[in-house]
Formats: sequence, C-alpha cells, structure tokens
Amino acid sequence: MNIPFVNSGGTYANASEESWRLPLPAVFVVRQDKTIAFSEGYADFRVRPEPSDAMDALAALVPSPHPSR
Repeated sequence: MNIPFVNSGGTYANASEESWRLPLPAVFVVRQDKTIAFSEGYADFRVRPEPSDAMDALAALVPSPHPSR
C-alpha cells in the first residue's frame, strides 16, 4: 500500500517534497468484481499479517472442489 499524498490533495505531477509519505507494506485479496475481500497493512514494516488470515480470505472466494454431501 503506498499512500504518498494523504490529506495533501497532491498528485505525482504537482507533489512537493513535504507531501511524500512512506509506503506501507500491505496484503490485499481482491474479488473478481474488483472489490476488496481482505486488506491489512501496518505502519511498522516489521509487522505483517498472518499468512493464514489472507489464505482464509482467499479460500472463502474459491468454490470448494468437493461439494458438501
């Protein structure tokens, strides 16, 4: 996730040095209709989401190959 112009109203074309922000590491799971099914990001780059959380969100989007009996 890169949010370089938070609350500054800037664009890449007119950004001043003061408007830049650091990128945030993040994980997204995006549905086929382009909506966000899961997102998690932290300001501390050492903190990451649990892989199982993202995998659970992804698994919820994929139909099971073995229907319930």
